[in-house]
Formats: sequence, C-alpha cells, structure tokens
Amino acid sequence: MTLNPLLYGFYQFLKLIVRLALRIFYPYKIYIHPERLRFDYPAILVSNHPNTLVDPLTVAAKAQKLVFFLANAGLFKSGFGHWFFNTFYCIPVQRPQDKGGKKNISNEDSFSRANEHLAGGGVLYIAPEGTSEMERRLRPLKTGTARIALSTEKKNNYEVGVAIIPVGLTYYRPEICGSRMIVNVGAPIFPQRLRESYESDPIQTVRSLTEELEQQLGNLLINTENEQEDERLRTLETVIQHEKPLSGAKRFQREMELLQTMREKNDEEFYTLLDNYRTSLQAARVKDRAVSGRSRSGFSLGAILALPVYLYGLINNYLAVKIPVWLSRKLDLYRGYNATVKILTALITIPLFYWLQSKLVEAYLGDLAGWLYLLSLPVSGILYWRLSRWYRNMELRWRYRRLASEKREELQKLRNEIIRNWDQ
Repeated sequence: MTLNPLLYGFYQFLKLIVRLALRIFYPYKIYIHPERLRFDYPAILVSNHPNTLVDPLTVAAKAQKLVFFLANAGLFKSGFGHWFFNTFYCIPVQRPQDKGGKKNISNEDSFSRANEHLAGGGVLYIAPEGTSEMERRLRPLKTGTARIALSTEKKNNYEVGVAIIPVGLTYYRPEICGSRMIVNVGAPIFPQRLRESYESDPIQTVRSLTEELEQQLGNLLINTENEQEDERLRTLETVIQHEKPLSGAKRFQREMELLQTMREKNDEEFYTLLDNYRTSLQAARVKDRAVSGRSRSGFSLGAILALPVYLYGLINNYLAVKIPVWLSRKLDLYRGYNATVKILTALITIPLFYWLQSKLVEAYLGDLAGWLYLLSLPVSGILYWRLSRWYRNMELRWRYRRLASEKREELQKLRNEIIRNWDQ
C-alpha cells in the first residue's frame, strides 16, 4: 500500500506521543501476549469499547503495522472532520443511533473501502460493540466485523488471508491517572477457513463467526454480568490481593479465576457478606488496605522530610495537571470521555505551562536557572504523584485508627469472615 511519506511520518510521530501519554496516564498497564500484535498479514483488530478514544489508541499504539480505523460517521459531518478523518486513516460507518434509530442503513461504500484496504495488506481497528459504555462487561457484538472479513475473502477468491485479532481491555479506574489496565491480546481468527460455509449460507456463517469472536473476546477480559457482580468481584479481589499479593498478569489471571469460582459457588450468604463489607467501608470512609494492616504509613521523620518535595511538585505542576481535571468536570460529558479529555488537554497544558514557567524563571534568574528549573518539572511531577499516594495511604490509616473500637472490630470481623468463607 502506497502512503504519503509526510502523513506516514506524522502518524509515527503521533503514535510516539500517544504511547508516551498512555504510559503516563496508565503507568501500570500490562500487555499479555503483545507479540500477537506483531504480524505481517492483513488484519482486523477488535476490542471491547468502554473508554472511547483510549481503546483504539491503546491497541493501535502497540501494533507494529499502520492501523486504519472504522469510525463513527458522525465525526465526518463537518468540513474539517471530513478532511481530517479521511486524511488520517479513518473510514466512516453509519450506526442506527446516527440516523434516528433507523435500522435500514447502508454501509456498502464504507465496507468496500474496508475490503480494498484489507486486500491491499492493510490493518483495520473496529469496536464491534458499536457503542462505548464504561463498564466491565462485553455487550453483544455487531456483525460488521465478520461481514467485512468474509466479504474481503470472497471478493478476492479467498486468497487474502485476513485475520481477526481480538484484544480484551480491562480497566480498573479508567478515569484516574495512575490506575491499572490490562491489554490481553488473543490468538488470531482466520475467516478464510469458512469458505464452504460462507458460500452455502452467508448469513449463518456471519452469525457464527460473530459468536466465535464474541466468545473469544469475552475470555480475554473481566466480563461481569452486571454492576452488582462487578462490585462484589472488586471487593473480593481487593481482600485477596492484600492477603496474598500478586502483580501484573498473575494478578489478572487470579481475578479471572475468582470471578469464575464466585459464579460456581453462587452463595447468597457470601454475596451478602461482600455487600456488607463494601458498604461498611464506604460508610466509614476507609479502604480495605487500612483494615488489612498493609497500609502502614504513619507519621514519621520521612513524611516530614518528603513534605518540601511534595509541595514543590504540587505548586509547580498545579496548573499543568489540574486544568485537564477541571476541564473534564466542567464539560460534564459522559464519563467514558473523561480520560480522553484529560489526556488530550494535558498534551497541551503540560508543555505549555512548563515552557511559560521556565521562561519566567529564566527572565529573573538567567538561562542556566531556567533550564535547571525546566528539567526539575517532570521529575517533581512524578515525585509529587508518588508522594500523593503515600500521604493518601497515611490519611486512610489515620482515619481507620480514629474509628471507634467497635467499628474497627466490626470491619475486621467482616473481613475475616470473607477470608474464612472463601478458603472453605
């Protein structure tokens, strides 16, 4: 596929910026089987879609090949949008909600462009759920992915070898900078093998392939049935983690097993116990870390010595990091856009205020002081973030200690019962 060298270079530059931004916002992001995103054949990358723009960028930033995006046609309505998204590797697709709920929508032109792109060895990203909802569960997949893959093969005598690669995205606190994220890359699915089935019954083959994709994608992420089950799993996983700490992929795998075992037990008394413990923690405004005793941060000489570093980082990074947070609240958008707004705004505010502040120091104290100050800003920002977590744990521990002894005993008893019941 022939690409404009300038656009390709700009794509690679943006890819570098995106990887850096995601690395900062989700510093505990874990990729499982990232090698599956290094391939040399045409492919459709698909993922669940809880976090709007962050989802496709997370997948595309790790993919070795250049990725085109099947995007909401509403983004192309304005003159600028039509130019920008067509120029920068996006293909529009109509959805019923974009047409007032109409079901008879034609995407033949978009599908033809996708077919041509894949036949030329290209890569597409598709969010097959169709909409973005910030929840840890997979919604039913639309058939578009299967239709595009199979029609591409049919139009090219089943010689393209296009793959569908499912990617499961599990967020823990998706709107919060510094939270965990799991990117679990599944094995590729090759629709080419369905030639005979598709020729004889295309509709049923599309449905079967969609069901296969939905099952594989669901196995790659924390796929809870509803918000109540999700809250119970979070409570249980937090307690177990503080008893037997694991990290990275091992912790994620254990959480998957906890969900499966919890469903198999289907113990209403245990569910009630988890609910009571969670609501008791919320009422007391403490966390399980404090009750478990793992939050041992207390008033110490280290806390006093670290305070100037914390204050330096807070004061000198305040505008750069607080404006994105303020803007996301001010816009009051659907919460799935919060991380996107924060990241995009921070890409402007951080370099802007770092530059302005360093120029101000330079004007008063000279060039050397300005450069040294500029170099101190990202370091102080990281230290401020880490110390914030430390002081937060200290606050939670103090709050727990200030609770009445009866309340502490109640929380400890509920927690011990959870552990005892789970170990049975």
